[in-house]
Amino acid sequence: PNLVVIPTHEMFSFVFSLYTSDNDKLPLPYYHETLICTPDTNLEEVEIFWRRALMDPENNYMYIFCIFNVQNLKYEVAVHAVSKFRSILQQHDRTGKEEHNLFKYKLVLICSEEKEKLSYIASAFEDCSVQIPNQISSMDIKSYLQRRLTALHRHITLHSRDPAWRVDSNGSRVRFVLSDSIGAGKSLYIRNLKSNMLNQGIVNED
Repeated sequence: PNLVVIPTHEMFSFVFSLYTSDNDKLPLPYYHETLICTPDTNLEEVEIFWRRALMDPENNYMYIFCIFNVQNLKYEVAVHAVSKFRSILQQHDRTGKEEHNLFKYKLVLICSEEKEKLSYIASAFEDCSVQIPNQISSMDIKSYLQRRLTALHRHITLHSRDPAWRVDSNGSRVRFVLSDSIGAGKSLYIRNLKSNMLNQGIVNED
């Protein structure tokens, strides 16, 4: 695995840098590629994540698996998680299956720089620490997200199960409506979008 120790506020921009590094060919990370740890994250969740990352030969190890905030794992969970990781690797060694592909897996362990000394996983995988690559700017992240979330990029058709993009001005599948002020028109904007969706038969009244 690759251990990255980074300031907390840079974690997500770092991950976006990973996905834009391959000539911008990679899609947004899928839900199964990421795990954001909290003090409530249990051993089963981590073990399932390990197995996804290490036992992915059917997809030719094409996914980049990122586990965030490893410092948030409770000590007991972290100790057993490291043991499970090594056990899975040993299983591969014993069976000999996919031996030539095993080390193609892409797994990134991301630890907060501020709490690195409190993390058992950061200590256990210290030898796997890697230098942080150049990160992309916030504008580049915005551009990347816009390309990935527009209908044109996803080749969405009029028969798509997710046709709401048709009422968005930029053809985006996701739209955040934010304002720090009261009475700025957020609710009106949303009502108008819903009205357009009703008129086009995209959603039903109920």
